[in-house]
Amino acid sequence: MNFTDNHSKGCQACQKGKWLCIFLTYLCNADCSFCQAPSRKDFINSAFGRKPDLILSYLNKYPFEGISFSGGECFLVFDRLLSWLKYFKTNKPELYYWAYTNGIQMNEEQINALHDAGLDELRFNIAATGYKDAKVIRNLTAAAKILKHVTVEIPSVPEDYEKLEQVLPVMDDIGVKYLNLHEYILGPLDPISKTAPKKRFVLNFDMKMQYHQYSLSNTERIKNYCIEKDLKIKINSCSLVKKEHQMSGRRKTMGALFKENHEKLTEEGFLETIYIPEEEKTNVNKALNNYQYIDRTLFIHPDSYQGDTGNAYLVKLLPKMSLNGVSKVHTVTKI
Repeated sequence: MNFTDNHSKGCQACQKGKWLCIFLTYLCNADCSFCQAPSRKDFINSAFGRKPDLILSYLNKYPFEGISFSGGECFLVFDRLLSWLKYFKTNKPELYYWAYTNGIQMNEEQINALHDAGLDELRFNIAATGYKDAKVIRNLTAAAKILKHVTVEIPSVPEDYEKLEQVLPVMDDIGVKYLNLHEYILGPLDPISKTAPKKRFVLNFDMKMQYHQYSLSNTERIKNYCIEKDLKIKINSCSLVKKEHQMSGRRKTMGALFKENHEKLTEEGFLETIYIPEEEKTNVNKALNNYQYIDRTLFIHPDSYQGDTGNAYLVKLLPKMSLNGVSKVHTVTKI
């Protein structure tokens, strides 16, 4: 068993921060306790808006490597999934394309249509239906026969180890190529979060979350089982540390796309600028809480600053992560 090649091209693009996730709907026909997006409304969303031509305009400005289609459940709006895939595949044929599904509602005709339209990978969340739902396994089997890459992507839930162990040989026989195991983030509505041993993590210096203390050791247990049984499936441990690495790449991507003239993108994916308030007694930290509304003439690009004032501050920012987002002040240092 070889774990050195355990990332699909989609995961590789994600780790670099060079992919775009397009949420085609938030409607869903499953009821996952661990779901992080339970809005259940039918609308399209992405970091670059909701219109294909607008999204494409941003994709053309940066060397992206992949697009994923997510939800909700994409197959509830299958015609939308297929038309959006065709649109972007036609305009950006060099990108890697994948989609997410719980596998409940699909048929071979739809899978063949996605294959013909250029879908590279389909990822199944079998945890949504208890890991071994007969209909989902049939659809997983059909997808593995038709598509080049089929992945199972689920949270690594220690309490569900036995359920997953039972289906791992089945997945391997079917030809599932990758098993992506996410470090288990505990949401407020997840009943397991009431009793699970928890630790805290801050993602991208901004997003506070709790995760299951034993999720990574559960992933190692699954890896060891696959090695013991000589299974061919490739395991990707998508840890929070990996997600933080991905956010670093994401900052570089979004920083490059959205930075303003007075801002400089750093190697770490932050934006830096020099702030010179109009009055020396200005409460700088308080003023910068409203960074997006401050007069831009009060800022200077770091490379243009000549050190000709003592009332200057180096401001380090987290780039905005979407078209409608805002940059957030990370640190402020008096120069």
